Amino acid sequence: MAVMLARPLSRTFDYRVDQPVPAGSYVSVPFGNRVETGVVWGPAAGEVPESQLRDVRGVSDLLPMNLRMRELITWVASYSMAPLGSVLKMAIPVSGAFVPPRTATGFRLAEPRPKGAKLTPARQRVIDVLTGTADALSAPMIQREARVSEATVRRMHRTGWLDAERLREVTAPRPDREGQRPELTATQRRAATEIIRRVRARDPKPVLLGGVTGSGKTEVYFEAVEACLTSGRQVLVLLPEIALGPQWFARFQARFGTAPARWHSAVPAGERRSTWREVAAGSTPVVVGARSALFLPFPALGLIVVDE
Repeated sequence: MAVMLARPLSRTFDYRVDQPVPAGSYVSVPFGNRVETGVVWGPAAGEVPESQLRDVRGVSDLLPMNLRMRELITWVASYSMAPLGSVLKMAIPVSGAFVPPRTATGFRLAEPRPKGAKLTPARQRVIDVLTGTADALSAPMIQREARVSEATVRRMHRTGWLDAERLREVTAPRPDREGQRPELTATQRRAATEIIRRVRARDPKPVLLGGVTGSGKTEVYFEAVEACLTSGRQVLVLLPEIALGPQWFARFQARFGTAPARWHSAVPAGERRSTWREVAAGSTPVVVGARSALFLPFPALGLIVVDE
């Protein structure tokens, strides 16, 4: 089979496998004296005798990269006159994402609470997230929901605020489509109804939603997000990186009851790694991020919102 590597190259390399591997599968292969990550791009070119082929080291358990994503990568490489492997690297940028996650450590509020410990705003957000939660949550999930660093979670554990336990599998909370829903004006409702109609019909044509600042455009496209989630598909919201701040996340959380996954340059490597895997597995319903999020491996993307 032919494998495209995430390196600045425009050609594939043939490898030997014991059994058929679907196109788009993520594989580990030897390249020189290293093991590289690549994607099965198709059948072998046959330029190298089979006796000289090297064996594939491993095949990821993740869903294969779909044909549309491979076509997008090919088109971007052609349009920008960039090596195909360089564009592929944008789609698999996180080292270690293909390694199955280890058994995670979860945290819950400790009882009794420590006395005399300083309660910062960050720690209060962690407490708010864990209050009333029956199950322990992983550190990355707490970081995402409470908008805190990993160091904050670890310090709260060391100082007695949190108890730790082993987790087998932890998934992010699903957005609640019955959250705080503002009353839309007649104009907003007409716009939302038309966008929802197109989402349900899977109409790929773009829609331009115009309005002055504060006119409620975000609430209108939140209605489309809800319709897309109801259909079982994923949503990508693209924001300028400078706008990826607490205000937008607070509005989303108020509307849907949980924070979306984040994808931009300031997201910690561990969170990016887990987000990439969860998106590829289809278990992350909503991602908000900068333009690089377009190359995340969504298996069921139903809506892209470009917010200014």
